[in-house]
Amino acid sequence: MANERHADVRFALNDAFKHARRQLQDRVRRVQGQVKHHEAAAIVRVDPAGEFGFLESGDGQEIYFNRAIASWTADLFVSAKARG
Repeated sequence: MANERHADVRFALNDAFKHARRQLQDRVRRVQGQVKHHEAAAIVRVDPAGEFGFLESGDGQEIYFNRAIASWTADLFVSAKARG
């Protein structure tokens, strides 16, 4: 079994209800407009090896990022390299 803890019915039910509660809480926050809105940023520099780069926020702040930060950074690198 992938997760032996789920073999215990009580644990599995408790885990399922926790997951459902979290989904409902997230949904309520979205409906009530209580979600964080992230500002868009532009890629301004990427190192030649494609391992890290810098974003520029709307207020001019530079933000460092690298491949380890998130899985979507690989797409950013490809996009930035295509632009030059």
